[in-house]
Amino acid sequence: MNKIIFICVLILFIIFISLLLITTKHSKGLISPYNSQHVLVSSQPTPEIESKTVSYNESTYEYDFFYVAKPTDMILIPNFSEKQSSQEIASANGCIQGINGGFYTKDNKPLGGFMTGMNILRNPVKNRLIDGFIWSEGTSFYITLSEPSSHAQFFLQAGPLLKIKGESTNISISNDEQKRRHVASLSNDGSLVFFTIFNPESVYEGPFLTDLPVIMSLIEQDTNLHLKDIINLDGGSASAYISKEKILQEFSPIGSFFCIQK
Repeated sequence: MNKIIFICVLILFIIFISLLLITTKHSKGLISPYNSQHVLVSSQPTPEIESKTVSYNESTYEYDFFYVAKPTDMILIPNFSEKQSSQEIASANGCIQGINGGFYTKDNKPLGGFMTGMNILRNPVKNRLIDGFIWSEGTSFYITLSEPSSHAQFFLQAGPLLKIKGESTNISISNDEQKRRHVASLSNDGSLVFFTIFNPESVYEGPFLTDLPVIMSLIEQDTNLHLKDIINLDGGSASAYISKEKILQEFSPIGSFFCIQK
């Protein structure tokens, strides 16, 4: 009987010592399963970035933009017959930002002039709607009414021009629609600036094309940007946009993609 009591007391003593050691380790921070739980509870989610908006004619649109400092940071990728998604293009080419290019025909060819990688897919054409060009030569970007230089590294014909040499244009168009709009612009410091403007409640919709020159002027005032040349790109359902703050996917295939790699 005494032996049984001794064994029970010994077991209780061992349990007591073990609990004491564990408690001591906890107090010293050597074992702390609760610390990790505390970190998870106290961690805060990343705050959402406030959307940029512009209002015109009783409508409010959201917009976003990004800069491209020099031509070597960007490539123009044709997608007329490949029909890849913007996400696939970005993943395959290491694009950290990007936006669709110009218009294309029903037989999957560029609607206007198009050259990339010294490969001319179509020479410039005369067209009242796509009346401008975005191109580069050397270390500079250009948005012009005239055709690109013979030394251009790439060019894309698009339009209409919304602003040229600091003067906004007046656009007259029949059957105008409210669609998501994408534009390329040239700032006074020579940077290329791409914009998306859309209805936040229906992202494939946006302003009328005829309202776009005024809306871009309002955006300039809102952001304190100084843009000397602005040209319209393809929009609506066949447009895509990727920036560090915003991703807008296309519904219909995009014809080409400006891929920013730096």
